Amino acid sequence: MKNTINRFMKSLPRKGQGFSRWLVLMMALVMVLTLAACGDKDPVDSDTTDDPALVDPNDTENRVEPDPIVAPEGMEATFAKYKDVYAWIDIPEFKTALGTSTDLSYPVAQHPTDRGFYLNRDLDGNSSKAGTLFTEAVVEGKTINGKDLNDPVTVIYGHNMANRTMFGGLQTFLSKMDFSQQHLVYMYQKDRRVTYQIVGGVQYDLSHIIYYHDFSNDEVFNSFFDQLWKETDGTTNLDRANKPVAGDKVLILSVCKNGDDNHRYLVVCKMIEDTADPTTWPVADTAADANKTDANKTNTNKTNTNA
Repeated sequence: MKNTINRFMKSLPRKGQGFSRWLVLMMALVMVLTLAACGDKDPVDSDTTDDPALVDPNDTENRVEPDPIVAPEGMEATFAKYKDVYAWIDIPEFKTALGTSTDLSYPVAQHPTDRGFYLNRDLDGNSSKAGTLFTEAVVEGKTINGKDLNDPVTVIYGHNMANRTMFGGLQTFLSKMDFSQQHLVYMYQKDRRVTYQIVGGVQYDLSHIIYYHDFSNDEVFNSFFDQLWKETDGTTNLDRANKPVAGDKVLILSVCKNGDDNHRYLVVCKMIEDTADPTTWPVADTAADANKTDANKTNTNKTNTNA
């Protein structure tokens, strides 16, 4: 390139060489800069300041880690004794909210083939009016719920006992609920705790929820809860801003409605934390809301308080 420039300079008239020398120098500079820009560097813009940072799997400081699991008393022994028991449900505030001496803390069973086996039986298989809290594995050949709590919707059935045992008092419990605070349900399994937030209590007819709805279909899932959230019965108490949507995992507690043989009462809960997958949403600090005034409460629905 240097020889080419020299030959060009010698061919110019003497008096034009001053300007031409300057022009050639500028051309040479442009060529040098062009060659530098066209080297072996990656042509992709290296400025990635606006790109989201990659998740660092070793960054434990910014991960939401669940509290250590403390299993309910008697759970381990119950699991060991009864093969159909696969989970334990606990609603910590139930006892205090209703002023009862009975905790809502029970094992949950599932018979592999007989959907109604635990309806009027205890865990030993003996006749029992209170029955056992249970989920269904199969109904008329259709799979209903697994035992891993990973279905889009899991339904637990329990009797509405007058003494507030099993699911007795759930409807009353929901009538007192204020959704300006967070209300939690825990499901325990071996070395695992799944946390759900209660988002509503609402009546439903006697038709089978999961048998007639394929909740793996997003449209079916959204349509079901859209309709449920339109319910205006006097016993309805819903967190209108927290309706389940496709992608959520929902736990439904199903119990006979107070004084109404034509409906069941559903307590709808959304999964918010699973210790099997610790990168989850944080559970709200309910103690921080303890001093809220009645004026800030959002419960606008009054419900039947008969147990």
